[in-house]
Amino acid sequence: MVNFSALLFGFLYYFYRKMYMIGFALLAVYILCSIPGILYSWETFPLFVQEYQFEQNLALLGIPLPPVDKVNMAAAESLLQMHNTAQIVSFIFGLVCSFFANRLYFNACLNAVQDVNALHDPDSPAYDARRRDYLLMMRGGVSRIVPVAVLIVLAVVYFTISGLIMYSFAP
Repeated sequence: MVNFSALLFGFLYYFYRKMYMIGFALLAVYILCSIPGILYSWETFPLFVQEYQFEQNLALLGIPLPPVDKVNMAAAESLLQMHNTAQIVSFIFGLVCSFFANRLYFNACLNAVQDVNALHDPDSPAYDARRRDYLLMMRGGVSRIVPVAVLIVLAVVYFTISGLIMYSFAP
């Protein structure tokens, strides 16, 4: 059965459910699949500026105008094809992970309970039920902070790369 939250939110769903290893793996796939698109943007930025007549806006901001004649159209076409292929791969990978999201979450919950139970044996003289319950509460539930932090870091990285693309055309 498909977990639609995992399908729509991808790696953020796994961070939210405290399955950090799977979340980082999906984030790595997302980043790797985004590289051709970033390179395509870098290559075709001068065409974008010319097409939408942003020369005046860039001049007002003090950003030098990119030279349109330096655009390698063969490289841009190749990067566009790689970008499209990478997006399809990323979608298929996310779709497959959404099919197994419920099972992965179930296994993560079982492992968390087993880990806590291994540390706190009820037959032990040092058994503390409140400590065990507290550990179960901390290991379970959801994390609201981690997905937001990941989104903030991704936004900072995205805008940094966008700024580098814009300022890379400076003489």
